[in-house]
Amino acid sequence: MPKPAKKSSPAKSKPTGDPKTAGEILDEILEKAAGKAKKKKKIRKPKPAKAYRPAVITFIDILGFSDLVAKSENPQRIRDILRRLASFAANTGGLEYETDETAAVVFSDSIIRVRFLDGRYRSGALFQEVLKLLHVQGEMLTDDVLLRGGLTVGMIHVEGQLAFGPGFIRAYQLESEFANYPRIVIGPEVFKALRESDQLVAAHHDLADEIHYQRRMLKRGDDGLWFIDYLHGIQGEMDDPEEHPALVEQHRALIISSANAAPANSRVLQKYLWLAGYLNDVAERLSRPDLKITQTEIPALEALGEEPEWAKTYDGPIIGVVDVQGDD
Repeated sequence: MPKPAKKSSPAKSKPTGDPKTAGEILDEILEKAAGKAKKKKKIRKPKPAKAYRPAVITFIDILGFSDLVAKSENPQRIRDILRRLASFAANTGGLEYETDETAAVVFSDSIIRVRFLDGRYRSGALFQEVLKLLHVQGEMLTDDVLLRGGLTVGMIHVEGQLAFGPGFIRAYQLESEFANYPRIVIGPEVFKALRESDQLVAAHHDLADEIHYQRRMLKRGDDGLWFIDYLHGIQGEMDDPEEHPALVEQHRALIISSANAAPANSRVLQKYLWLAGYLNDVAERLSRPDLKITQTEIPALEALGEEPEWAKTYDGPIIGVVDVQGDD
């Protein structure tokens, strides 16, 4: 007959002092956790920065972003615009045949795009970048979003969301000091590099071919700077080119309403007057005079008018000239 199991006697509790408060217990737990963390923590030395790399570099900024945010009642639209622009910057959903190594750094409404030039295959990085930017500008037009930027060729270091180098500074300088209007300008140094280095020329092109294809997407401004001819060039990139006039009409309506709402003699008005002139030039090249913006629609476009007939042959003194030397 099996013996009955012995009943276990309750463990004797050791005598203790006053019971600990909840605060004391929490302090002990935190001290132990901190001690374990110190034992596990290893001091990591920062990795040395790699050398600068040659690249096509573009700095892009949304024109009038602060005003866009102020007027927007729903942050959803702002978020969608920024996400859409960021997706272009990351080369997602874009040109499927791109082979260049690219990088992008996004901060607020600004983007730095980098297309490296030290790869094994020469894809025509300059052409690919200009074409990509033309697509970006054309696509953002559907949201009435205007972009300004500067494109250069130079040296840059990119590490995650960190980017710096002389090429970065030059691209920012082009955007902030020379673009002035809603356009992406190409630094003169880019064309010098195009002629002197085959890094920018596609392996299947010669220099003359490369320049020819570039010219189809660019236009020279009155200030001598070349910029991406987005409104005209996007026509050949659309799945249905017949929809192009509607896009021009939408852009036209934005220019008219924004110009008339801008304060007189303001930099904002100056930008929209430039846009009006650019759109009228595009309308002329498209042989669509009906798309031109008139002085009736934007009174600030009014010019001084033609000289009277008598003035064309008059060579006398100008009436009302002030003697800047003053009285003797």
